[in-house]
Amino acid sequence: MNLTIIDWGIVALCLSVLFVGVRISKKFVRSVVDFLSAGRTAGRYMITVSQGMAFIGAITIVGQWEMNYVAGFALRWWEFIMAVVLLAITVSGWVIYRFRQTRALTIAQFLEMRYSKNFRIFAGILAFISGLLNFKLTSTLAKVGSSCACSKNFGTTSRSFSKFGAWIIY
Repeated sequence: MNLTIIDWGIVALCLSVLFVGVRISKKFVRSVVDFLSAGRTAGRYMITVSQGMAFIGAITIVGQWEMNYVAGFALRWWEFIMAVVLLAITVSGWVIYRFRQTRALTIAQFLEMRYSKNFRIFAGILAFISGLLNFKLTSTLAKVGSSCACSKNFGTTSRSFSKFGAWIIY
């Protein structure tokens, strides 16, 4: 890979912006509480926006585009209804209110305070296994989706779906 001076300039600009942002924000972070929960000063609207941003990722956006391509806009109808419901629940503080009252910084700390250390360990193991399965399922569905797109767009045979079993095994 041969990078030109413009390419290196873009990389240097991005790193410079990152370092300047870190230097500016470093003076505001004095403790773990500041880092993990913004010093407990974030209001419910800021928490609502940050919760929404936590779920946005490249795979989510690509998945939504593929869903629109394959099924059309009708399937998104239910997603829009759920978005309004989740927004109302988050802004009302119905779920998060008790969590903030405990002054816990993480869900794991909350589970230990509310139940026990053994339950915290069990929930951590369960979350770890669920994450592994999620990553495997996401990559499998991405491969199946690309097979579907190839068979639709490029006229390939449906033999590309026979690889699905091999992807699940690996």
